[in-house]
Amino acid sequence: MEEREVEAMARVEARHFWFRAKRALAARFLDHSALAPGPVLDLGCGTGETLLTLLSRLPAVGVEGNATALAFCRRRGLRRLVRGDGASVPVRDGSVSLVTAFDLLEHLDDDGAALREIRRVLRPGGRLLANVPAYPSLFSEHDRALGHRRRYRRGELEARAREAGLAVERSTGWGLPLVPLVAISRRLRSRGGGSDVRELPAPVNASLGLLLALERACLRVLPSPAGLSWMVLARRP
Repeated sequence: MEEREVEAMARVEARHFWFRAKRALAARFLDHSALAPGPVLDLGCGTGETLLTLLSRLPAVGVEGNATALAFCRRRGLRRLVRGDGASVPVRDGSVSLVTAFDLLEHLDDDGAALREIRRVLRPGGRLLANVPAYPSLFSEHDRALGHRRRYRRGELEARAREAGLAVERSTGWGLPLVPLVAISRRLRSRGGGSDVRELPAPVNASLGLLLALERACLRVLPSPAGLSWMVLARRP
């Protein structure tokens, strides 16, 4: 990920509608899951907002390979941090009850190997909660700026998780109301324009946040077959 993108994320992720919506949906997934007691690993913890909010009441450790992102974590007062990445998780076998991997797997050359690593560190009955970007057709300058290797087709992450020995419990697409807007804006953006991670006017940010809150209400009833991202909850048998 480009350094300017790390800095932009640190500035906006606490209040930006997209990051807030992702954490809210993740919290709902975890509420529906009987998590085994034990340590939690936020793999690819970025600049630390997930650790500060979603995982603040759990014995969570952040793992991050980007030195600038780790520096932002420390500025926020986070101390349980490890330098590392999904290719070789610096944790003992079967020692973790939950791994969160939000927008990590798309950065790795071999996401299957990372999923096998995650299975290795999970306790039996432990869970993975992962989020990845959807649809290769939407791959754009946004993805290049963030260091993405790929976007995922429907069912692709679930299939990779099963191949790694994990049992998929829940999955959904999300961000569907924004797909037309994002598809148009990314086609119009010139190369070198950076990602979509930026400060938005407060009324726009609030309106988009409300739109995704309405979508989450619908997802309580029925998972979505489409969206800008896929979220998957899987368990080590």
